[in-house]
Amino acid sequence: MAKSLSQRQAELLNEGIVDQYGEDRKNYLAAGDAPVLEQYMVKVVGDFLLKVQENIKALDKIDTGRLSESVSSGELQNDGSGVYSILAGYLDDNAAPYASFVNQGVRGFKSGEPSDSPFSFKSAWASKNGPMALAIQKWMKRNGIRARAEDQRTNLSSLQRKRESISQIQSDRNTATLIASRIKQRGLPKTDFFSSAVRQYFGDEFAAGVGKAFLQDVRVYIRQANALINKEQSK
Repeated sequence: MAKSLSQRQAELLNEGIVDQYGEDRKNYLAAGDAPVLEQYMVKVVGDFLLKVQENIKALDKIDTGRLSESVSSGELQNDGSGVYSILAGYLDDNAAPYASFVNQGVRGFKSGEPSDSPFSFKSAWASKNGPMALAIQKWMKRNGIRARAEDQRTNLSSLQRKRESISQIQSDRNTATLIASRIKQRGLPKTDFFSSAVRQYFGDEFAAGVGKAFLQDVRVYIRQANALINKEQSK
């Protein structure tokens, strides 16, 4: 389960962190140039990814699971001047557009809803051989949904069964096309599964946490510097 920002800050941004690294500068540097800040950023990104997956699960509309599995993050980067960055979200170019459509919705050609979506369907009708109708047909097959054929019979010959199979495929394709057309007309509602997680984890509270983490690192550096000075003076 994803931890909240307040939980992460209570875990990492406390007096115990200073004591954890103690006065041994080698142990501190082995953890990274700014270990408290780095840990905070990496763990918050991890919580963010978990929250995105939890939001998807809460939608109760998981089909293949690709949307949940595709969310990921890159490595924490430091450009050498103290600027940190880390990529998180849908880094795969194939998954990113689909995730955006589900997150922000797509405006219907006739309904115009959701009105605040940056995406819109450009026609009211789906092509029978288009990607949308084909995707819906695959979804129907995965979930055991079949269009009802009017001429279904028992005790069919091999040729009749073949014809029946072709007829069923055509019937399923027609149904999928109708469903696709209805979606294009009415629109795809937004879920906000991704944007809500962004707002929760990367707002003012996150920025404040970054500042606190940096100050913790500075405090450890000062503590270690004082220890080194005292050691030299005692010689």
